[in-house]
Amino acid sequence: MTAPWGGGVRGDDRGMTDATVSRIVLFIPEPDLQGTVAALAAAADTEAVWTDMVRRDGSTSPQGSVTVGGTVIEVSAGDVAAPAVIELRVPDPDAAAERAAEASGFELAGTRVVGPALTIALRSA
Repeated sequence: MTAPWGGGVRGDDRGMTDATVSRIVLFIPEPDLQGTVAALAAAADTEAVWTDMVRRDGSTSPQGSVTVGGTVIEVSAGDVAAPAVIELRVPDPDAAAERAAEASGFELAGTRVVGPALTIALRSA
């Protein structure tokens, strides 16, 4: 069913499409950058890759990225427009949530890890 605002599908009508997500970019307050990337990497049971992002003004800032499946999630320091939620499907959501909370120091709330600008929701694969 089409959403009332004219595009996409409703949350309860998520049919399969040919589209895939290849990249997600998140902006996180600088003090929370390391913990956020650590939580994502631990939840996905992978390693983060750190690089410098070149800003429009030519300055650089650190950027962490984590690849989940075929999707690259890039996390950079910057102004947060709205808190983000990423849902990951993993074999063991409880273990993944515990790893993510331990790696980041963020709040563990069941199978969710809640940081200042990002919540990672873990679901069974």
